[in-house]
Amino acid sequence: MDKCTLMKVCPDVMRILIVDDSAYIRSRLRKELEKAEYEVFEADGGVEAFERIPEVCPDVICLDVDMPVRNGYEVCSDIRLGTFGSDNKQSDL
Repeated sequence: MDKCTLMKVCPDVMRILIVDDSAYIRSRLRKELEKAEYEVFEADGGVEAFERIPEVCPDVICLDVDMPVRNGYEVCSDIRLGTFGSDNKQSDL
């Protein structure tokens, strides 16, 4: 069983990954989501999101569309195809 599967067997709280190039937006979202008792993680763009997804195993990804390097549409497409992570191999989410 992989790490994500183990984390989802007995989830205590919902895990949310915020992906946005604006530190201000990330901090505002984090503050509100933590107030609602969600477990919150951040990535400052699409490239970092690919690194964080396999380690965080989020239940929800809050994804900005307008980001440099890899925009939200590209990130979303790769997530749907399962091609994320440092080795760009097929992954289950």
